Amino acid sequence: MQTQMVTLTTEYDSLNDRVARLRPETLDPDLLDEYSIQMLGHGSARGIILLDDKG
Repeated sequence: MQTQMVTLTTEYDSLNDRVARLRPETLDPDLLDEYSIQMLGHGSARGIILLDDKG
């Protein structure tokens, strides 16, 4: 039972961290990109996205 508790605590901490990184005041652009690719089905996990700062 203790092993299961450790596993659940670790999973909870991981999910809590991901949620925190999606809040407006602590937004993680890389995580947002990852979620948008997964949810919208654009790109792939192995894809490379290049951003251009020019207009």
